[in-house]
Amino acid sequence: MPQSLRARGSLLFKGVRTVGVVTDGLPFSLVKLGTVWFIVVSVGRAYQVYDAMSLRITAVSPQMPVRIGCLANNAGTNYVGLDSTIGSYAGLKQLRVFEGHRKAPSFLFVFGHLLISFNDEEMVLWNTEKGELEGRLPLDSGFSPSAITHPPTYLNKVVIGSRDGRLELWNVRTQKKVFAFRGHLLPPGASSETLPAVGEGVTSLEAAPNALDVTAVGFSSGRVTLLDTRTDTALAEFRQGTHQGGVVSLTFRSDGGGASGSGDSGAYLVTGTSSGDICVWDLAKKQLHSVVESAHVGAVSRVAFLPGQPLLISSGRDNALVMWIFDLPDGGCRELKSRRGHAGAISRIRFYDEEGTTLLSTSRAVTSLSGGSANSLQGVRRRPGLLGKTSMILAHQSSLFSQKVLRKKKEEWSYAFKLLPPFTDLSFCASRHFDWPAIVSTHEGHHHAFVWSGHSGALVMSALRRTRPAATVGRGPLRKEDERVVASSVAVSLCGNFVAVGYEDGEIHRFNLQSSLHRGAFTGHARGRGEAKGTAERKCHLSRVSCLVPVRSSPPSLMSACPHPLDCGLSLFDWRSQKLKGRVSLREAGAQGRRPKAARSVEMTRTLGALAAVGVCSMGGEARLLVVDLIAGLADTEGGGVGGIVRDFPLSATPTDMTFSPDGRWVCASTVDRQLVVFDLLAARRVDWLLFPSVCLSLSFDPSGSFLFTSHDESPGSVCVWANKQAVDPTAGEEALLSKMAVSPIEIEGPAPGVDTGEGDVEMEGEEEETGDGKGTEKEKEEADPLLEIKGLDPLAGSLLTLCGQPPERLQALVLHDVIRERNKTIEAEKPLEKAPFFLPTRVPGAVPEGETPGSSLWLDAADLEEGGGGETGEPGGSSASAGGPETWGSFFLGGGGGASGEEEEEGGSSSKKRLGTGSKGAKGMGASSAGIFRDDGTTQLQFLLRRKKFEAAMELLARLSPPAVHLVLSQLGPLAGGRESEVTLCLEMFAEESEKGARCDLVQALLAVFLQHHGSSLMEEGDGVEGDEGPTKEVKERADALSRLELAVRTGSRRLGSSLGSLSCFLKFLSNLQME
Repeated sequence: MPQSLRARGSLLFKGVRTVGVVTDGLPFSLVKLGTVWFIVVSVGRAYQVYDAMSLRITAVSPQMPVRIGCLANNAGTNYVGLDSTIGSYAGLKQLRVFEGHRKAPSFLFVFGHLLISFNDEEMVLWNTEKGELEGRLPLDSGFSPSAITHPPTYLNKVVIGSRDGRLELWNVRTQKKVFAFRGHLLPPGASSETLPAVGEGVTSLEAAPNALDVTAVGFSSGRVTLLDTRTDTALAEFRQGTHQGGVVSLTFRSDGGGASGSGDSGAYLVTGTSSGDICVWDLAKKQLHSVVESAHVGAVSRVAFLPGQPLLISSGRDNALVMWIFDLPDGGCRELKSRRGHAGAISRIRFYDEEGTTLLSTSRAVTSLSGGSANSLQGVRRRPGLLGKTSMILAHQSSLFSQKVLRKKKEEWSYAFKLLPPFTDLSFCASRHFDWPAIVSTHEGHHHAFVWSGHSGALVMSALRRTRPAATVGRGPLRKEDERVVASSVAVSLCGNFVAVGYEDGEIHRFNLQSSLHRGAFTGHARGRGEAKGTAERKCHLSRVSCLVPVRSSPPSLMSACPHPLDCGLSLFDWRSQKLKGRVSLREAGAQGRRPKAARSVEMTRTLGALAAVGVCSMGGEARLLVVDLIAGLADTEGGGVGGIVRDFPLSATPTDMTFSPDGRWVCASTVDRQLVVFDLLAARRVDWLLFPSVCLSLSFDPSGSFLFTSHDESPGSVCVWANKQAVDPTAGEEALLSKMAVSPIEIEGPAPGVDTGEGDVEMEGEEEETGDGKGTEKEKEEADPLLEIKGLDPLAGSLLTLCGQPPERLQALVLHDVIRERNKTIEAEKPLEKAPFFLPTRVPGAVPEGETPGSSLWLDAADLEEGGGGETGEPGGSSASAGGPETWGSFFLGGGGGASGEEEEEGGSSSKKRLGTGSKGAKGMGASSAGIFRDDGTTQLQFLLRRKKFEAAMELLARLSPPAVHLVLSQLGPLAGGRESEVTLCLEMFAEESEKGARCDLVQALLAVFLQHHGSSLMEEGDGVEGDEGPTKEVKERADALSRLELAVRTGSRRLGSSLGSLSCFLKFLSNLQME
């Protein structure tokens, strides 16, 4: 049926995953599976599972339809709150969906078989076993729940806190309020008749694990109260500093250990604050023990001790997950491990090495600090700049660069801030990674350029300071540096020995990167109107140096640009002589006499060899992307020529970033109106046009060109990875060129963390879903014959192959069964027991073992031994149940209790007759138990299925049997074993049919090898035999045809597999740049 297709995705790129996100700021969940603790965190529309000890990702969930609002975990089942529903997941499989909330839930709490979810208006109880709504708690008017906990030994009861400060005890079984507390609002020792304070909202609750009836209550004001829930009295009260804000999370230390020799009891209560500090309170002394200042950049989302261990886990809104250990001499804690990402939107991404294994990124973290008073620190925002590296190979190797060196105080190295201001530019030389620090950055409002070490992942104590010569440039005594001039751009030379720094006043200075010494200023000046020649000799530009880019040429060059309308061009300087080599004008032809609004200003540049992509904006608001040939442009510098401009593309708004594809075919530009445009340089046309949900701040191709990386302003800490379709399918670029240019951009969303979005390139319209007339048709088919219903084994395409899904060890055991049996042969026969143990039940007919009844599992009546059963469809003879009969042998090979089928075992109420294989409803039409091997007539189940040409059921039977059983049933085929001559031919036809389909190819090859072990010699003798007077018999002809068909199928499958493996090998070598055989 014809379908209408509509393109809905990018023509060139497909979302693959999102990297860099550790946690999105929601409180994490702790769960213990076996002996290992795991941490479940939310990352937007998915959740990630970390190993608590190594902080490495062990699992990533599928992408949710909407952003996760809250989560909880219980025994491996994850519960996530979405819009107005709650989904439960086990691994990657969704179990059920709970519906019934009026609003999106804001908190989840697992309590036995109940799941409690609430928002500011309602509290709902769910039965997780039945997946049903259990009820709703009838909360009082104005009671807005904000926190919940379960005190130990309080059966079916939870303590619920409200945003207005109220605290109540509820019975969730009867769904009634038991008690309303007042003691948490009073100071310790105050009378309960005292009027309680109001206005402090409860933000966190935590029951003490080692002390009964003690619950910690945290308030929005920063106050913490230890409440005796039995007597409703306050035991102790703590107060955080006003600059630390409110209490966000509470946790008790439960291991009971303290610092040896310090008199420390180890009884700690830890609070997470809204300012990012972590406070440790000594419960024995009832005072503050220590404070971890700035543990997180921004509010702490949750703190939790691992039960029975001195390990504290904390997470915050700064995209960080940190493990702290309490092992200091004074009983305090230190950071043990961490997974940190960028707290704010990533403003710049660049690949650090040529292999594309490490991605450098910069960001600014915006943090809001709230204090206790209205005029203290509310609304204060500090915006530190962060530098991080993201590993494309191992996620746990991603980290942020340390800035602890800023805390040191030395001469010419003393700064008031603990974190550097936001980045304005970044440059590096990866070839000097192990030689000396070779990453240089400039920052907002700061004169110095700072140096980083990529090897140690930290800021080094080295700052590049500009100095002015008294007379001649580069000579004479040095004056004091001018701290008022801000550094705006930076570029490290390709050799890694020098670095150039551009400033707001238009000057460019060179430094030695190893010693950080000033090596003079670049000379050359683009004069404005009315300026005399030789004026301001040190200035390279009329205003701020907007960008500096090293150019690979001979001799090495430095390209610079300025946003001043009268200085619209690219200047090229010699790295060695520091003199101007030439300029490439970017003015429009004939623009010298135009009005000022037609003048252009250079916003940014990116280079690829001798090509430069330049984003320019006119004073009238028009934005363009210019591609400049630097070699041709230098030859046309007289009179403002434009000979260097080879391409001129229109942009919808001011560009935020640009990049070339490594092969030089495409140039991409992102703009402030959320668009991404891809231009083909050879065809001089737009080939793709995308519209993101938020502004793309930076973009970069990996060195191989297989992936495009983008960062967005509304995705803090995350980098989206887009696969280049042309790298997989070369025709993708041709289709983009041949298709009509779109009149509007294609809206596209970013991928989920670590998950392929599965978003297709085309969307089918008008497709009707085919449904059957009746319900339960598929279920009836499965119940009718479980052996004939096989799912998920056929290849998706004719040129593909599928595997059986069984362990390779089992297939090897099939082929090497004789070797294994010979190796495991016993040297000495087992000796019988001298006396049977007393606890073994007797097997004498008529005698009932002690403690057993005639209907129990150990009882075996003599009548059962003599009874036989027939099939439901009237097939002659049921399964034999004699003690020494063939059915018992089949039970031995299957390892079951008397040959019971899988369906009977799941029912759990099977009798001894079923366990002995007297026939089952699941094996309808087979006349015997589906788990048996022999039938009562002496033939095997495989012979029975082959004679009826039920090849699918026969393959399923062989897949279920153990290796000894497979050898047994295959050896029973043919006249030499007492069977029919047609059985060998039918088995060959079965193997040929399975080989032609390409399904279970590994199992087919293993079974074919076993089959040839038993029948290969007879087939060869038959082929060499002398034909009779009448020629070969009908059976011989049919067997020869089956062999020819099998040979053709095997050869075709081998060529198909070899071709697929060869293509895959070439593709992997292309992606990994491997040049090996």
